[in-house]
Order: sequence, then C-alpha cells, then structure tokens
Amino acid sequence: MVELKKNSQKTLSKIKKLYKEHMKTIPNEEAQTFKDEYLKFGFEQTPKDKVSVNFKNLSEVGLIWKINKEILHPLNLALSWNPLLNISFGCIKGDEPFEFSNESNEIHEKKYNEYIKKIKELQLAQDLKQFTHIYDWIESPNTKETTIGEIKTKEFLDFRTTSALYQMENKDLEPKGLCTCLYKQKEYKITGASRLGDVWLATDFERKNGYDLRVSIDDCSEFKYKE
Repeated sequence: MVELKKNSQKTLSKIKKLYKEHMKTIPNEEAQTFKDEYLKFGFEQTPKDKVSVNFKNLSEVGLIWKINKEILHPLNLALSWNPLLNISFGCIKGDEPFEFSNESNEIHEKKYNEYIKKIKELQLAQDLKQFTHIYDWIESPNTKETTIGEIKTKEFLDFRTTSALYQMENKDLEPKGLCTCLYKQKEYKITGASRLGDVWLATDFERKNGYDLRVSIDDCSEFKYKE
C-alpha cells in the first residue's frame, strides 16, 4: 500500500476500499493457482536471452519508490502491486498528489542507492572484461616502442597492486617519482589500480591515494615519468 501523510486520509480510505474490492475477486484458494499461471505466461513471453524482473524485485531495490516519488505521485497516481500475487494491476488515482513519509523515504532511498552502486560496479566489471586487464598490461613484454614512461608506470603499478601489508612493510621498494598519462586529452596522475583490472587516475598531482576516475588502461596514452 502507498504510505501517505495525514492530510491525505480521504485518498487513503479510497485506496483501501479499492484494494479490498479487488481482493474479493481473487479467493485465497485460487490465488496461488492464478499466480502460477501468470508467472508461467510471463516466462513464456520472455525471450531466452532476457531476464524477467518482477514487482517484488523492483520493490526490494527501491525502484517502485523512485518511479512513484519522482514521476507518478506528482500526477496524483501511484503504482501499486499485490504482494500476494507479486503482480501489478496498474496505478491508483488519488484526489491529490501522493507523498511518502520521511521514514519511508529514508528506507527506500537507502535501498535505491545501494542498488545503483551495485549496478555501477557490475557494469564496470563487465566493461573491463572487454579490455586489457591491468595485470596483463604490467606483464606485457617491453619493445623498442615502449617508452620510459610506460616502463616506470608498469613498475609503479606492479608495486601498488600488491597487498596493503606488503606495501607497508616494503615502503623502500616503492618506485619514486610521478607517473602520469593522458585520458581523453587531459593529463592525470596515476595513483594505483584494482584487481578488477582498471587503473586509478587523479586530477591532483599531490594526491598519494584514492582516485577521481577508474578507467581501462587501453584508454590511457602518453605515459610520462617525472623524478
């Protein structure tokens, strides 16, 4: 059900009435059969190379909240779903814009942000599968065309991709100097790399740790090394 503020009691009563009337049309003993048939139909209509996401999934990651809050609620509409059947029969129309409570907003916003963060991480990992992993780049043999900047950058990243404990115990082995590269025609400081295969870039040349961008080594060029 949609959570509303106190000034929306009329609309809330209307929603409850509509919901009860709807539930009367689906007896409990028939609900599971109806659900099974619905899901079966949905699965058969889903292409084999696609993944179907149901309303329970959408609700758990805050997407229904996001759609309602930013698109539908201002229009006096609310997308609702039946948890018993895990399906939606569309939107409920109210007499005024819907509003979530502050507590509900905090809960769902946290779920949504965690979901978006996970999606971005998965997308980054997927993108990097198509490019050269930083370990492969570091171990690639040098040629006559390999510049001093590239060689020094490989040495630096070879050290920075070791464990934090190793780096702490062997600070004297860390290559000194500044490693930079061009990314999208702008020069960045190289600060490290991750096990996912990406390289870390920073705009602040005094920065020792962290990054502003995580990119593929394939997108970097003109490696330079400064004492």
